[in-house]
Amino acid sequence: MRQFLKNPGFTAIVVVTLGLGIGANTAIFSAIDAVLFRPLPVADEQHLVIFSWSARRDPKFWGQSDYGDCGEGYHCSVSVPFFQALRARNNAYVGVSAFAGPMEVNFSGNGRASIARGEYVSGDYFSLLGLKTFMGRALRPADDAPMAAPAIVLNYGYWQRAFGADRSVLGRTIRLNGVQAVIVGVSQPNFNHLTPGKSQDFFMPLELANRVKSEWWGNKDRLAESSTSWVLIVGRLKPGVSVAQAQASSTAIFRSQVVGTSLFAQSDAPQITLVPIHQALSGESGDIAPMLNMIMAAVGLVLLIACANVAGLILARSAKRQKEMAMRQALGAGRARIVRQLLTESVLLSFAGGGLGIVFAWLGGHAHRECRKR
Repeated sequence: MRQFLKNPGFTAIVVVTLGLGIGANTAIFSAIDAVLFRPLPVADEQHLVIFSWSARRDPKFWGQSDYGDCGEGYHCSVSVPFFQALRARNNAYVGVSAFAGPMEVNFSGNGRASIARGEYVSGDYFSLLGLKTFMGRALRPADDAPMAAPAIVLNYGYWQRAFGADRSVLGRTIRLNGVQAVIVGVSQPNFNHLTPGKSQDFFMPLELANRVKSEWWGNKDRLAESSTSWVLIVGRLKPGVSVAQAQASSTAIFRSQVVGTSLFAQSDAPQITLVPIHQALSGESGDIAPMLNMIMAAVGLVLLIACANVAGLILARSAKRQKEMAMRQALGAGRARIVRQLLTESVLLSFAGGGLGIVFAWLGGHAHRECRKR
């Protein structure tokens, strides 16, 4: 430490150089990890599948949207009538749940009205995925009934931003495009969306789709139209049921819904394919993965350059310390003792640079979160 205090300029340059290199790498990897690598905070993820359909020709949908959840090559959006038929005749799954969105709505009841993004989910969404709530309760099947009083669950981040983490929000009545709804819970902090990189401000029952809707929906009944394909289905396979068995069962139900209608003929051979959830719900991560990998390689090169610069500084300083090392040897210090001295100095510099890197990484992560909020 005395050596460093005698050379404050050298010490500061080395620590700042290491801190910037380490901090940049940590911050960038944290962002990439959240998009590409981090597992979903759901129960038993390996048994969760997404339903994707295929056929020999494209159907004549009235409307279709998957909200950018599914990766290229998958057709994940299906109609609500198919989801309801699947749930009613289910014999291969522990359960199935539908979700869609998020969709921008006019959110009022918490100060000035603002635009918020709501995700439609069926009543068993939280229970099927094993999701908990930070406060209050999750949505239930009873909340998704036709005559049920509208209820919503706030996203944890939105609760902090828009409501100032106020614990008295439970039971508060708000308005979604003019429709009254009651806040019944706040979701767990580590869950944003099943699709990497996506998030929403709140969850609302699927049954509200015809009351809380976008203008471009028109007057169509999106809960009853079999030609309107807009929800995604996630299912959890029963123990002992193979993917092939579940696909055959689901395909039979799908064909009973669509064959003979304006969508498909028997010769189109429509079928359902079950895709692992992490493979199907890539969202935009599949498109941006090459760019993220390039950025990671770039910041890795920055760290390499930083380390090379530090090594050069230490070597240059070592050349100026020849008299000091000669004096140490004259006083009886052996080669091993001098190596330990230099190694101790390098380790202390590394720890100091790493500590500063943690600060830079936290600042970078905080700035990233603030940008996402805006």
